[in-house]
Amino acid sequence: MLLISADNVFILNTIAFGHQLRSGTAQAELLADVHQLGFQAVEIRNEFLSGNDSELVQIRDEAKHQQLEVYYSVNAPLFVQREINPRFGQYIAEMHQLGASHLKLNFGEYPKDEMLILSDLGKYLDGSFEFNVENNQTPSESKLKDIVNFFTAIDHSNVDVGFCFDTANWYWTGNTPEEAAKLLSKSTRYLHLKNKMGEAGSLQVTPLVQGDIDWEKLIGFFSNIHEFALEYDGTKAEIQQGLHALKSESLN
Repeated sequence: MLLISADNVFILNTIAFGHQLRSGTAQAELLADVHQLGFQAVEIRNEFLSGNDSELVQIRDEAKHQQLEVYYSVNAPLFVQREINPRFGQYIAEMHQLGASHLKLNFGEYPKDEMLILSDLGKYLDGSFEFNVENNQTPSESKLKDIVNFFTAIDHSNVDVGFCFDTANWYWTGNTPEEAAKLLSKSTRYLHLKNKMGEAGSLQVTPLVQGDIDWEKLIGFFSNIHEFALEYDGTKAEIQQGLHALKSESLN
């Protein structure tokens, strides 16, 4: 059983406002809504940024005004052609400009030279931020076996990388979240929470409390998690329902 405590951080990924983002609304304009909905942190998505440094500063300043912690989600793989993404340093710089201390990328293709890659990766991680990788919906970038092998190597190194576990994306890669949770619970630092409906070929993301996944049971695999991010496009009512469910007295 995972008890909800005052130490927990509830994060809203800005994909919650997907319709507005696709219509051109800037993420800085959404931070007041994130605060009003009852979240302590916002997860900014890089694919909806304009590319201007001034926008990063605007988000940083507005987040401070709304008393929101900032997480930075980059929709790109850490490993590209089995090497560290050449833009990794750029993403770290953007994270700092946002005033964030958390950076997340997708996993990617497992590196060719594991020990060399870990050594090179450690050069980027100076202890000033938390870095995590996530399972996305692309099978070639989120192979469960590769991710497990990577974190086995991490456990035998001094490189500080954690896992962001997405509760629904596993179905797009041919796995179930339960089998993944058994293997990755110790490496997981925070959860991306959403649900799904349908089977292979007809899968679709749904709000947390409306899909096929027994998310309450699933969260029970993660006894030491204190960071919970809702990551689905929904109405304010659907977001509030998800947050209310998370804030219930206990999760099994």
